[in-house]
Amino acid sequence: MSTASPHPDREQLFAAHRLELVRLAVMWLGDVESAEDTVQDVFAALEPQRITGDPLAYLRVAVVNRARSQVRRRIVARRWLERQSPAPLAAQSPPTVTDGDVVAAIRSLPDRQRDVVILRYFLDWSVERTAEVLGIRADAVRSSAYKALRTLRTRIGDTR
Repeated sequence: MSTASPHPDREQLFAAHRLELVRLAVMWLGDVESAEDTVQDVFAALEPQRITGDPLAYLRVAVVNRARSQVRRRIVARRWLERQSPAPLAAQSPPTVTDGDVVAAIRSLPDRQRDVVILRYFLDWSVERTAEVLGIRADAVRSSAYKALRTLRTRIGDTR
């Protein structure tokens, strides 16, 4: 009788995919520490026997869902703090665009637009795959991408 498990090994999955998953989480959360915590939380809660298909696809969806939950919690906390404290001074925008500015601009997009930008342009997924994962039509992916790119050009400037 074989003792080999038909399910993927958690440690092997972690070693093979941690870096890619952290990069994915950074796009939602904006910082490496939170992204690493999110990926670790996903692996801590991982039940390998629940993975029926591609383990990386399963892990990507789990990381995206966990990161989106973190973003929602941050928004609620920020709104609560804004109600508790006086209005902040207007922040001055930096004269040049940095990677942090781009990430912040992406994070400020509406949920669907942010999801489409990350999946289409960061992960380089097709319109069809993006539509399938997000549960929307391909036309909605194209429309959201167009609107998101237009908004990003306005917020961070067209650097072409």
